[in-house]
Amino acid sequence: MAELHTDRLVLRRWQDSDLEPWAAMNADPDVREHLGVLLTRE
Repeated sequence: MAELHTDRLVLRRWQDSDLEPWAAMNADPDVREHLGVLLTRE
């Protein structure tokens, strides 16, 4: 799959290094305020 680039966005395949920032973002109450319940690693 090729990467897609714009001035503000890069779309690419998931990488193992994405897990920690993704988990932190989904456990943040400010991020999840309008998206539903907080997510955990479980």
